Parts: sequence; C-alpha cells; structure tokens
Amino acid sequence: FTSKPLAAMASKPIFKLFFVLMSAFTCYSCGIASKALLEDGNFTPSHVRLQILSTREVNPSGQQKPAISAFGLLQDGCPVAISYVGINNTWTISQSELFPGAKKINGYFFKPSTNISGPEDPTSWRV
Repeated sequence: FTSKPLAAMASKPIFKLFFVLMSAFTCYSCGIASKALLEDGNFTPSHVRLQILSTREVNPSGQQKPAISAFGLLQDGCPVAISYVGINNTWTISQSELFPGAKKINGYFFKPSTNISGPEDPTSWRV
C-alpha cells in the first residue's frame, strides 16, 4: 500500500490514458452545452415545411382540406418569411424567401382562413 494512491495510480499508462479520455469527453460535452445555451433555440433554415396531418373533420370527398391562409417564420416574435401558397396540405419556405437580415429563426406561425373555428382547422401538423 501507499500513502498517495492517486499519485501511484496516475503513474500507470492505462490510467493516464483514461484520464486524458475523460478530460477530452468533458471538454466536448461542455462545448456542446455552451453552443446550445448560446443559440437559445434559434436555428438557421435552408427550408422549412409545414405539413398538415389532420383536421377536425374530413370533408365528404374523403380529403382533408385545411383552412390555412398563410404560414410563416418568426425571429423573436416578428415575421421574417411568409408563404401564402399551399400544395397538397404542405407549405414550404426556402432560405431565399427570408427577409434580408434574418439569420436565425426561433418560431413559426400559421393563420387560419377564417376567425371562426371550423371543421377545417388543423389538429395535428409537422414542421
């Protein structure tokens, strides 16, 4: 036995390798956590797509036709891109449609066609 077990253990090559790997992993984890903290939920889109998966009711022809008049992206609560055209229940916004100066996006919205809740209101969607 020794009076300094950590010093004796640190002199062995396998333990040196273990401590170096643990240090590298800790630095990597700290870097990833710092990046997520600094980005604060923002992302830079190349394209963003809203797909309506279901509405309150299916119309008599068996198709779901959502009553959406616009889909847009937000930067700190302000609209930075808006799409008014939807094809097959899908609205797409590409990076070229972003307003000048909009780099990071942190939200989205869509507007119903009417102010009255109805059977065409979306109940589930994917962004």
